[in-house]
Amino acid sequence: MNKIRTLKKRYKIALLTDNFNEMIPSIENDIGRFDKYFDILIFSNREGKVKTEHGMFELTLRKLGEKAENCVFIDDRPKNIEKAKMMGLQTILFKNNNQLKIELEQMGVK
Repeated sequence: MNKIRTLKKRYKIALLTDNFNEMIPSIENDIGRFDKYFDILIFSNREGKVKTEHGMFELTLRKLGEKAENCVFIDDRPKNIEKAKMMGLQTILFKNNNQLKIELEQMGVK
């Protein structure tokens, strides 16, 4: 998580997550902790959708104030990566921390 804090000093960082309504109170108790790492937090279930449904990436981009081509979407599910690519986002399929660091650096993110 320290790497995210370092990146947050130079980049806008968003968390777009699929969660269950039952998890929200637990997550909200940690929001102060999450604020250290993310500029915005978007819970798709609060929007009545899942992460890959139409509108979720647009909502995230709008809240970030960024264009898709200027953003990198990281996820561990190929289905989510494919949808993000269709939206014009740069993507990384997460496998492990070292692989993520290498791919971010290849994109010029340091």
